[in-house]
Amino acid sequence: MISDKHRQMLDTVSQWHKGQFRGDVPVTIHCQNVANIVEYALTATGSVRDKGLLEDITLAALGHDLLEDTDIPRELLRDQYGERVLSFIELLTNHEDDYHTDKYMQQIASAPEEVRIIKYGDLIDNTTSVAYNLHQLGIEWGNDFFRPIMERTMTVLGSSEFLTHNKAASLLNSSVHLFANLLRSKLDQEISSKIKE
Repeated sequence: MISDKHRQMLDTVSQWHKGQFRGDVPVTIHCQNVANIVEYALTATGSVRDKGLLEDITLAALGHDLLEDTDIPRELLRDQYGERVLSFIELLTNHEDDYHTDKYMQQIASAPEEVRIIKYGDLIDNTTSVAYNLHQLGIEWGNDFFRPIMERTMTVLGSSEFLTHNKAASLLNSSVHLFANLLRSKLDQEISSKIKE
Protein backbone atom coordinates (compact mmCIF):
# COMPACT_ATOMS: atom_id res chain seq x y z
CA MET A 1 0.00 0.00 0.00
CA ILE A 2 1.28 3.45 -0.92
CA SER A 3 1.60 5.86 2.00
CA ASP A 4 0.42 9.47 2.02
CA LYS A 5 4.06 10.62 2.00
CA HIS A 6 4.77 8.43 -1.03
CA ARG A 7 1.79 9.99 -2.86
CA GLN A 8 3.00 13.43 -1.82
CA MET A 9 6.53 12.73 -3.14
CA LEU A 10 5.05 11.41 -6.38
CA ASP A 11 3.13 14.69 -6.72
CA THR A 12 6.30 16.67 -5.93
CA VAL A 13 8.29 14.71 -8.52
CA SER A 14 5.53 15.14 -11.12
CA GLN A 15 5.29 18.87 -10.46
CA TRP A 16 9.01 19.66 -10.47
CA HIS A 17 9.98 17.32 -13.33
CA LYS A 18 7.00 18.45 -15.44
CA GLY A 19 7.98 18.71 -19.10
CA GLN A 20 11.21 16.71 -18.65
CA PHE A 21 11.54 13.66 -20.87
CA ARG A 22 14.02 10.90 -21.68
CA GLY A 23 13.20 10.37 -25.31
CA ASP A 24 9.42 9.95 -25.36
CA VAL A 25 9.14 8.94 -21.70
CA PRO A 26 8.49 11.42 -18.86
CA VAL A 27 11.33 11.55 -16.31
CA THR A 28 8.78 10.71 -13.62
CA ILE A 29 8.65 7.15 -15.00
CA HIS A 30 12.41 6.79 -14.38
CA CYS A 31 11.96 8.11 -10.83
CA GLN A 32 9.14 5.63 -10.17
CA ASN A 33 11.19 2.78 -11.63
CA VAL A 34 14.13 3.55 -9.35
CA ALA A 35 11.86 3.67 -6.29
CA ASN A 36 10.22 0.37 -7.28
CA ILE A 37 13.56 -1.37 -7.88
CA VAL A 38 14.95 -0.20 -4.54
CA GLU A 39 11.82 -0.98 -2.54
CA TYR A 40 11.59 -4.46 -4.07
CA ALA A 41 15.25 -5.26 -3.36
CA LEU A 42 15.00 -4.10 0.24
CA THR A 43 11.72 -5.87 1.03
CA ALA A 44 12.47 -9.09 -0.89
CA THR A 45 15.75 -9.55 0.96
CA GLY A 46 14.53 -8.27 4.33
CA SER A 47 17.49 -5.88 4.40
CA VAL A 48 15.57 -3.07 6.11
CA ARG A 49 13.14 -3.93 8.88
CA ASP A 50 12.60 -0.37 10.12
CA LYS A 51 9.48 0.79 8.24
CA GLY A 52 10.37 4.46 8.71
CA LEU A 53 13.81 3.94 7.19
CA LEU A 54 12.35 1.89 4.34
CA GLU A 55 9.90 4.69 3.57
CA ASP A 56 12.65 7.33 3.67
CA ILE A 57 14.85 5.29 1.32
CA THR A 58 11.93 4.81 -1.07
CA LEU A 59 11.02 8.51 -0.93
CA ALA A 60 14.63 9.49 -1.64
CA ALA A 61 14.75 7.01 -4.53
CA LEU A 62 11.59 8.55 -5.97
CA GLY A 63 12.99 12.07 -5.57
CA HIS A 64 16.63 11.25 -6.35
CA ASP A 65 16.89 13.61 -9.36
CA LEU A 66 15.03 16.58 -7.86
CA LEU A 67 18.06 18.59 -6.72
CA GLU A 68 20.12 17.68 -9.78
CA ASP A 69 17.55 18.37 -12.49
CA THR A 70 15.12 20.94 -11.03
CA ASP A 71 15.19 24.15 -9.01
CA ILE A 72 13.25 22.73 -6.07
CA PRO A 73 14.22 24.47 -2.82
CA ARG A 74 16.06 22.21 -0.36
CA GLU A 75 13.91 23.65 2.41
CA LEU A 76 10.78 22.32 0.72
CA LEU A 77 12.21 18.79 0.69
CA ARG A 78 13.35 19.10 4.31
CA ASP A 79 10.00 20.49 5.49
CA GLN A 80 7.88 17.93 3.64
CA TYR A 81 10.02 14.79 3.89
CA GLY A 82 12.54 15.33 6.67
CA GLU A 83 16.27 15.74 7.05
CA ARG A 84 17.14 12.11 6.28
CA VAL A 85 15.34 12.09 2.91
CA LEU A 86 16.95 15.42 2.00
CA SER A 87 20.37 14.10 3.01
CA PHE A 88 19.98 10.98 0.84
CA ILE A 89 18.89 13.08 -2.16
CA GLU A 90 21.76 15.54 -1.66
CA LEU A 91 24.27 12.67 -1.66
CA LEU A 92 22.74 11.37 -4.92
CA THR A 93 23.15 14.77 -6.58
CA ASN A 94 25.98 15.41 -9.03
CA HIS A 95 26.72 19.10 -8.53
CA GLU A 96 28.65 19.32 -11.78
CA ASP A 97 27.55 17.45 -14.91
CA ASP A 98 27.85 14.03 -16.52
CA TYR A 99 31.16 14.99 -18.12
CA HIS A 100 32.72 15.74 -14.71
CA THR A 101 32.07 12.88 -12.32
CA ASP A 102 35.22 12.53 -10.18
CA LYS A 103 33.82 14.32 -7.12
CA TYR A 104 30.45 12.66 -7.58
CA MET A 105 31.96 9.17 -7.70
CA GLN A 106 33.92 9.92 -4.50
CA GLN A 107 30.68 11.16 -2.95
CA ILE A 108 28.87 7.92 -3.88
CA ALA A 109 31.79 5.73 -2.74
CA SER A 110 31.76 7.28 0.73
CA ALA A 111 27.97 7.59 1.03
CA PRO A 112 25.90 5.54 3.46
CA GLU A 113 24.62 2.15 2.28
CA GLU A 114 21.11 3.52 1.76
CA VAL A 115 22.40 6.01 -0.81
CA ARG A 116 24.45 3.37 -2.63
CA ILE A 117 21.39 1.10 -2.77
CA ILE A 118 19.44 3.93 -4.43
CA LYS A 119 22.32 4.52 -6.84
CA TYR A 120 22.14 0.85 -7.83
CA GLY A 121 18.44 1.29 -8.62
CA ASP A 122 19.25 4.40 -10.67
CA LEU A 123 22.01 2.61 -12.56
CA ILE A 124 19.82 -0.41 -13.30
CA ASP A 125 17.03 1.75 -14.73
CA ASN A 126 19.45 3.94 -16.69
CA THR A 127 21.23 0.91 -18.14
CA THR A 128 18.04 -0.87 -19.19
CA SER A 129 16.68 2.36 -20.63
CA VAL A 130 19.82 2.89 -22.72
CA ALA A 131 19.86 -0.76 -23.85
CA TYR A 132 16.27 -0.66 -25.03
CA ASN A 133 16.48 2.82 -26.58
CA LEU A 134 19.89 2.52 -28.21
CA HIS A 135 18.37 3.04 -31.66
CA GLN A 136 17.14 6.49 -30.53
CA LEU A 137 20.15 7.46 -28.45
CA GLY A 138 22.76 6.35 -30.94
CA ILE A 139 25.59 3.85 -30.75
CA GLU A 140 28.23 6.55 -30.41
CA TRP A 141 26.47 8.18 -27.45
CA GLY A 142 25.85 4.80 -25.82
CA ASN A 143 29.43 3.65 -26.24
CA ASP A 144 31.42 6.86 -25.82
CA PHE A 145 29.29 8.67 -23.25
CA PHE A 146 27.08 6.30 -21.25
CA ARG A 147 29.22 3.17 -21.18
CA PRO A 148 32.18 4.79 -19.34
CA ILE A 149 29.80 6.28 -16.75
CA MET A 150 28.10 2.90 -16.30
CA GLU A 151 31.43 1.05 -15.94
CA ARG A 152 32.81 3.57 -13.47
CA THR A 153 29.67 3.59 -11.36
CA MET A 154 29.62 -0.21 -11.28
CA THR A 155 33.25 -0.21 -10.12
CA VAL A 156 32.55 2.33 -7.38
CA LEU A 157 29.47 0.47 -6.14
CA GLY A 158 30.96 -3.01 -6.57
CA SER A 159 34.13 -2.27 -4.64
CA SER A 160 32.21 -1.72 -1.45
CA GLU A 161 32.46 -4.19 1.39
CA PHE A 162 28.74 -3.84 1.90
CA LEU A 163 28.08 -6.29 -0.96
CA THR A 164 29.14 -9.12 1.33
CA HIS A 165 26.78 -8.26 4.19
CA ASN A 166 23.86 -6.47 2.50
CA LYS A 167 21.59 -8.87 0.61
CA ALA A 168 19.79 -6.06 -1.23
CA ALA A 169 23.10 -4.67 -2.49
CA SER A 170 24.16 -8.12 -3.63
CA LEU A 171 20.86 -8.62 -5.49
CA LEU A 172 21.11 -5.20 -7.14
CA ASN A 173 24.77 -5.77 -8.03
CA SER A 174 23.86 -9.02 -9.82
CA SER A 175 21.00 -7.27 -11.62
CA VAL A 176 23.09 -4.35 -12.82
CA HIS A 177 25.73 -6.76 -14.15
CA LEU A 178 23.05 -8.62 -16.10
CA PHE A 179 21.74 -5.44 -17.73
CA ALA A 180 25.24 -4.05 -18.28
CA ASN A 181 26.17 -7.24 -20.14
CA LEU A 182 23.06 -6.84 -22.28
CA LEU A 183 24.06 -3.27 -23.14
CA ARG A 184 27.71 -4.19 -23.76
CA SER A 185 26.62 -6.97 -26.11
CA LYS A 186 24.28 -4.67 -28.04
CA LEU A 187 26.94 -1.96 -28.34
CA ASP A 188 29.65 -4.40 -29.40
CA GLN A 189 27.38 -5.99 -32.03
CA GLU A 190 26.41 -2.60 -33.47
CA ILE A 191 30.01 -1.38 -33.55
CA SER A 192 31.16 -4.64 -35.14
CA SER A 193 28.50 -4.43 -37.86
CA LYS A 194 29.44 -0.79 -38.62
CA ILE A 195 33.10 -1.77 -38.98
CA LYS A 196 32.15 -4.50 -41.46
CA GLU A 197 30.22 -2.00 -43.60
